[in-house]
Amino acid sequence: MLRLRGKGIIKWTIWAVVSAFVLSIFLFAGMFFSGSDAPVNNRKAADGSDGPVREKTLVFKGDEAKTVLAKVGDRELTLGEVEGILNTIDPKYRKQFTSERGMESLIDQLVTEEIKQGLVKKLGLDFEAARDAEVQIKAADESPQYKKFGGYRGYIEAQGMNWDIFHDRVKQGIADSKLRQRITSGKVVTDEQIEKYFADNRDVLYREKEIENVREEIRDILASEVTDADLKAFYEQYDFLFKSAPLMTMRHILVKTDSEKIKAGVAVTDEEIKSFYDANKTGEYGSDKAVVARQILVKYNDQVRNSQLMIPEKELQNYFDAHTEELKVSRLDELACLMIPAATAEELQAIQVSAAEIGKYYEENKALYVQEESARASHILLKVDAAATDEEWENSKKTIEGILAEIKGGKSFEEMAKAHSGCPSSAKGGDLGSFVRGQMVKPFEDVAFNLANGELSAPVRTVFGWHIIRGNGVTPKGPKPLAEVSDMISLTLKERRSKEILSAAAKTLRGMADNRDKASFLALRAPGNIKVISMDLGNVADNYIVDSAGISLAVGKVANDKGNLETVVAEAIDGLAAGKVTDVIELEGGYAIFMVVSRQDTPETTLNLVRTRVADACRSSYAKTHYREVAEKILSDLKKKVAASPDGVEDAFAEFARNGSDGKTAPQGGLLPRVFKGRQPKGVSVDDLNRLKGEILAGDNIQPTLESVIFNLSAGQFTDVVETPFGFHIIYIKEVQELDGLPFELVKDEIKEKLTGQKADEAAKSKTEKIREEIAAGAEFATVARANSDAKSAVDGGLLENIPADDAIEGDITEKLKGELGDSSYRYQNGGFAFGFFMEPEIVREIKFLREGDLSQVIKTRFGYHIIRLETVKDSKVSDFDKVKDEIKSTWFNFNVSDDELKKAFEARKESFKEKDKVVVRQILSLNKGKANEALAKAREGVEPFEELVKTYSVSSNAAEGGLMTVERGEMYPQWEDAVFNLKEGQISDLIETSMGHHIVKLESRKEAVTPTFESKREDLRTAEVERKKRAAYTKFIEKISGMTRAVLDRDAFVRVQQLIEPEA
Repeated sequence: MLRLRGKGIIKWTIWAVVSAFVLSIFLFAGMFFSGSDAPVNNRKAADGSDGPVREKTLVFKGDEAKTVLAKVGDRELTLGEVEGILNTIDPKYRKQFTSERGMESLIDQLVTEEIKQGLVKKLGLDFEAARDAEVQIKAADESPQYKKFGGYRGYIEAQGMNWDIFHDRVKQGIADSKLRQRITSGKVVTDEQIEKYFADNRDVLYREKEIENVREEIRDILASEVTDADLKAFYEQYDFLFKSAPLMTMRHILVKTDSEKIKAGVAVTDEEIKSFYDANKTGEYGSDKAVVARQILVKYNDQVRNSQLMIPEKELQNYFDAHTEELKVSRLDELACLMIPAATAEELQAIQVSAAEIGKYYEENKALYVQEESARASHILLKVDAAATDEEWENSKKTIEGILAEIKGGKSFEEMAKAHSGCPSSAKGGDLGSFVRGQMVKPFEDVAFNLANGELSAPVRTVFGWHIIRGNGVTPKGPKPLAEVSDMISLTLKERRSKEILSAAAKTLRGMADNRDKASFLALRAPGNIKVISMDLGNVADNYIVDSAGISLAVGKVANDKGNLETVVAEAIDGLAAGKVTDVIELEGGYAIFMVVSRQDTPETTLNLVRTRVADACRSSYAKTHYREVAEKILSDLKKKVAASPDGVEDAFAEFARNGSDGKTAPQGGLLPRVFKGRQPKGVSVDDLNRLKGEILAGDNIQPTLESVIFNLSAGQFTDVVETPFGFHIIYIKEVQELDGLPFELVKDEIKEKLTGQKADEAAKSKTEKIREEIAAGAEFATVARANSDAKSAVDGGLLENIPADDAIEGDITEKLKGELGDSSYRYQNGGFAFGFFMEPEIVREIKFLREGDLSQVIKTRFGYHIIRLETVKDSKVSDFDKVKDEIKSTWFNFNVSDDELKKAFEARKESFKEKDKVVVRQILSLNKGKANEALAKAREGVEPFEELVKTYSVSSNAAEGGLMTVERGEMYPQWEDAVFNLKEGQISDLIETSMGHHIVKLESRKEAVTPTFESKREDLRTAEVERKKRAAYTKFIEKISGMTRAVLDRDAFVRVQQLIEPEA
């Protein structure tokens, strides 16, 4: 059977449904055992079931298995339960849970899943999920493709998965899907309502259908009309969504690492600085060589200087002779011009415009002040070489999928970007800022503009490699506010008024211009005090000004900087007879009128006639050649002088540098600051550093070509001419220093600052640990806080009240916490990025281990070292219905999609909707090359119809029908497509070799790619947009239930489970 690559020809089976659930349920896709990633033991499973099971690597027995790891409300998560989860995760993924953050992420997910499953039971969805799972698994079990395994269960166990675990996961996946449907159905619809609607409409709408097949369809119909009663029903069923986080009262001590008290007690000795240097002089401070050099730099890319070069006649003539045909002139005009220049900024400023005029213009022209749709996104880029093989691309994809799994597992996107991204944005945690359509490559843009706020993409392939994209918000297209554009409109109105005056003057001038000679034409003046510029442009060859005097007058007014007349001018004079005058021409610089003084058709094209064009065309190449010759002449003269006086090499070089170098160090005889091999300059003043940049430094490092040359010379030697993008260099090595690391004196201050910071940190930590010991021994927290804390709360004995148990904080308390326990920033929260005050993650993490009255461990944050004692935790109340009614309606009931939204989505995805090129072909597929050649020969003879040859020679599944098929570009192997898509209709290909066999293809017809219309995609778009809104609503729902209850962790149990995880060796 022919098997297509890419989309292929795949029958939809129940396995696809089950696979989708397995890949998405509970934890991380790809983490569950399969293949040979863990040892297989063919004994019976612990539950007595047959088949291979995986060896367990974690063992909690007896009471230890019952130890509570986390408590959420009245629910408890034991070590035994966590063990059960971890034993179903591939060992290579377990290692990510060895860190505190990784384990906390796992526990957070388990807690969220526990809450979800509780809700599933409460809503009765567990029964439905179990029923559907049995139906689907039974259908899969009966599929012929699993017969050789003894059924579907045999297939699953052959993949190394425990059947009971798999079965439970399928049920959980279906339950999660049903919960999502229920939450995003908007209106709460009961089974009784569904059954009544079905009964009422059975004869008309649902004839010969069973209720179970249309249950969700009916639910959607009944959910479409929303009343206050519907909103109230949702509120009552999911009231926990509208509770704020529990409120904590705590006491807090902060010891800042940069406090004056700490700094006063820190001293760094010279011995310590030297010891640190010695330990790092082959690493951070390593370099084995330094040079002090002089440089002669001859630049060849100075545009101003190059424009003044007198190009030799021979160079111009050679270029002219080589390009005579393309330089040929068809028409020669003598032109004169009168121009009324546009108003200056000062003149515009003097024009008065009222606020009423600005407002009226804004209302009439809002469409002119539209801000384009823009997106904000962050990404992680795993670079892949454009020439990489398919296998290398696939391997890279696995790597990026692993990174994505870690982020979904709780790792910080920003930190992962800094660690793994190959984009310069990695320094900012992957943040790309804001961009509009067209700024990013198409595959990236298509995804970024369709991500919900905070949503993570699947890996996206572009020409640069693989990306993980996180949406940071999309700003829709719309009018800008008046305040933002008021100054712009004012300027527009002033310019319009100015143009009206100047245009009228130009028209008056034009009325006086007919039937004049050049002199009287150029002498004309406009009425009043309006300025007129007179320009005798001389000869113009095919709209190119010939004479340099004419060019100097015209550039920036009626011609570009190369001397070509502006297009609108060229069009205006085209066809005018000698003595005739153009109409008024509006240009960027004002209003112009041209007179064709004389005209000559098909003149002889000489070098003089096109000299300026020729000079411009060969200027840059001549400049490079010329300045190389200048550099080579300097080098030659230097060598002669050195040969005459061998003992004066450096003096001679310095003299030549002062007189011939274009470098910034020329006044110092070309002397450069000392540079170190493989390192950025050290001990260099800002002025010296600026002198090096753009001359020997590319960025902060030595230009690679120069580095490869100068560090291979001995003292007293100088280079030949070395070309770099900066120019032509000649380098003299004044001194070479063999090093064992960067010089100590240059880096000791840097080391001292580093060590001072380290010691201050250690002192702050030590002080905080002693304070904690004192409090733990019975000292009163408030007294100790007043005496030792650097926090603002010290005056209150460290007391902080009404602190939310999540990381987001509002109200006056933020002023007390700012710069101590948290700060204001943008952060992902509840399905989007929000600006607010957020607690430091290290503080939030430690609080999870505290019960009322507990004393925290010493906590380190960017602000210093902390101790917290949790005093009380108060549960919060459910918000009143009236306060959350609008939120309920907008978040969980508003899934309607407007035409504007659909059109916006269509424009964003237009390229992806394009149908690819298709061909209708007949194909012979043979596994025997000899038979294939025999078939090809007969096909070429044309005696027997091609479709009959297909029936005789082809092994493809459709051979009996003549091998006819339609193939879309991208579905088959590249070599097959390269051959077939270039055939003409009726043409037969040569033999095509692929891994499938030997192909002979006849092209019957082709279908060119077409772009579907908006109307043809309207319903598909509506479905996709509704799904996107529902996905965002469900994401918000999951985040709400994740944060609604405070989880308390047991520290000893937490450490115990970490210790027993065995990362893959």
